[in-house]
Amino acid sequence: MAVSGVPLNITGNVCAIYSCTAFLAMQTLRTLLELSPTDEDKFKLYQQAKELLAGLPGSAYPDRELQWLVSTCWNRGAHQAKFLRCEAAERYMRLALGLLEHCHSLSGRKQVGVIHPFLQCFGKAAIRCIH
Repeated sequence: MAVSGVPLNITGNVCAIYSCTAFLAMQTLRTLLELSPTDEDKFKLYQQAKELLAGLPGSAYPDRELQWLVSTCWNRGAHQAKFLRCEAAERYMRLALGLLEHCHSLSGRKQVGVIHPFLQCFGKAAIRCIH
């Protein structure tokens, strides 16, 4: 089908819309994370990003941005752990692992193998934080 002599490519148009939307979402997310006054607000933004990613096709969100999202979420957890805020640290780290499921470039690498044992060890550290 063509409109005014221009071939109509639904799949291409949908992909372009997803890419544009993902770019705007990415820029908005970065800005909101920078401006969010509390850790709870930042955590909610990461959760919303994970929900957004679940609804997008696999390649709609730029891979570099996914890497950034996973690493900043994980680093916020590490920062919380540094100050013995164990519950907050564990929440961020578990959420980072959830975000990691959407980041295909990191899913097969050795970095992922480091994260899972670290989280298991963190469970022991959390017990020490409580006592």
